[in-house]
Amino acid sequence: WISLFNIYINISLFFIHKEYFEYFAPDFTLHPDVSTRIENQNSRQYLDQIRQTIFENLKMLNHAPSVQIHDVPSDLLSYDRTDEPDPEERSSEDNYSRPEASNEFYDGDHDNDKESDVEI
Repeated sequence: WISLFNIYINISLFFIHKEYFEYFAPDFTLHPDVSTRIENQNSRQYLDQIRQTIFENLKMLNHAPSVQIHDVPSDLLSYDRTDEPDPEERSSEDNYSRPEASNEFYDGDHDNDKESDVEI
C-alpha cells in the first residue's frame, strides 16, 4: 500500500471478505482505529514473563570481543614529504611538462607554426 501511495495511485481502502473480516468492522477500512475497538488482554505478569524470557535468551548469545582503546601508531610513510611539491602551491609555467602527441606538430624545419626570425 505504501508503494502505491508513493506513486500517487488511489486505491480502495476497503477489503473484500477475508479471514479477518470481522476485525475491521463496522466501517471495514484498511487502517482501523484499534485503540478504541480492542481491549488489551495482556496481563502485566504475562508481559514481565515474556520480557524475562527474552533477557535470558539474550544472555545466551555470544558477543563480539571488546578491545581496549589505544593510540594508533603513525604510518611508516609520512604524509609530510618534503621531496614532493605542495599541490596547493602554484608554480611557474616553465615547470610544467605538457605531453604532446606525435601527430600534433612537426619538429624541426617542417614545422609550420615555428616562430622564425623572418617576418612576412
